[in-house]
Amino acid sequence: MKILAVVDIHGNAIGFEKVLKNVDADILVIAGDISPYRSMTSYQSVLTPLTKYSNKFKEILVIPGNMDLEEVSIYAESLSPNIHSIHFKALRTNGYIFIGAGGSPITPFSTPTEYPDELIENRLRNIFVSITSYDEPVILVTHAPPYRTKVDKTYLGSHVGSKAIRRIIEEFKPIINICGHIHESPGTDLINKTIIINPGPLMRGRYVVIEVEGSRVLRIEVARI
Repeated sequence: MKILAVVDIHGNAIGFEKVLKNVDADILVIAGDISPYRSMTSYQSVLTPLTKYSNKFKEILVIPGNMDLEEVSIYAESLSPNIHSIHFKALRTNGYIFIGAGGSPITPFSTPTEYPDELIENRLRNIFVSITSYDEPVILVTHAPPYRTKVDKTYLGSHVGSKAIRRIIEEFKPIINICGHIHESPGTDLINKTIIINPGPLMRGRYVVIEVEGSRVLRIEVARI
């Protein structure tokens, strides 16, 4: 299975459409921060290309970022039957379980979708516990990165990721965590055997393609348009 993952679009509708047009994949993951800031008009503008290219993908999975209103993922679902909000939800598809958690821990900037880290942890734990009877590998999609990794460092070198997401990864061991939020730290890292992937902001032309087979990650291509 091939996954195309994008995050931190921040209103770059032209770049988003280029990626949709030129990159083939089975699953498209949109990991939040779709609009510049609090603008439903901007969501509509950025997400409109999905109506044109949604049939390229078997499924399209969406969560909001901290800069988005929570409603953005619900709006995205209205554009095509194969678009699904996985914000604090699980979705079984193509032999995998995708679990999502949008927004971010509390920031100094009072952005629209922020949660106490404990709430993120409790909601994710409840979802993971609810799927323990299933055998499929799990792919965790979060807007915020896990704490103290290569992909949660600011320009000043501070680690600002979510401790809750890190604890969930350490406890439940998904095969991949797709995240974003920290624009200056695109790349990959490991927490035990979980591969952490921050594609980098699509606002600056970045995206990632991931190929998986069962529980094995065959290829990670961190790319730019």
